[in-house]
Amino acid sequence: EVEDITARALERRITEPVVHDEIGRLAVTMNEMLERLEASSQRQRAFVADASHELRSPLASAQSELEVSLTHVTSTDWPDSARIVLGDLERVRRIVEDLSILARSDERTTNWSPGNVDLDDLVLRECTRLQRIAPLVIDASSVSGARVAGDPEQLGRATRNLLDNAVRHARSRVSVTLSQNSEGAVLEVSDDGPGVSAEDRGRIFERFVRVDSSRARSSGGSGLGLAIVYEIITAHGGTVEVTDAKPGARFTVWLPGADVAR
Repeated sequence: EVEDITARALERRITEPVVHDEIGRLAVTMNEMLERLEASSQRQRAFVADASHELRSPLASAQSELEVSLTHVTSTDWPDSARIVLGDLERVRRIVEDLSILARSDERTTNWSPGNVDLDDLVLRECTRLQRIAPLVIDASSVSGARVAGDPEQLGRATRNLLDNAVRHARSRVSVTLSQNSEGAVLEVSDDGPGVSAEDRGRIFERFVRVDSSRARSSGGSGLGLAIVYEIITAHGGTVEVTDAKPGARFTVWLPGADVAR
């Protein structure tokens, strides 16, 4: 039976003997392994399909823009057309970069440079960036000093993804708080947008998950930003969760302090 099971037939199982001797235990172990392999294969196929869909959308948009522009060469506003195509290509670049980060995380080949990180510096830097470009109130008045152990580049990316996600969904305001106690640092990012339903809170950190339509990726996300946040934070020994901010969503990150992490 084992010889007939291939990569194209992972749904098949070995007949388990009634007698639970060594052969029977081996059959049970083999079936459990096949279940894990089948689940992994299904996740991989779904991931490839979702990634293909995400890449196809901006590429199709860029192609359509160029085709229309070339059909009306003399009347086309070429600088405007170029900006549209450039925006689509920037979205492709972000998706490819996000996929690369997740692939390296899966393979545990991410090159991190651990050290003591002033998390408040990273948070305030991202808040300043968004205050310049976002038509929203970015309230960072409750950000206090916090030092954690980790890679500054990766923690900076996680912070940026959290804040970018909040800005995409906020109606008028994003609030950021950061504090530290004897055990670690707590970062909270809240928006006054539509929030995340209770049934979606356990899924929102999965890759390419479509939650409620009011927080859909039509707002500009790739569906990978929060998955990257989860991977980075958990790799640093921390946790991340989403709760109701009434209104909106509140994302809470806990990271062990620099002294605790040692």
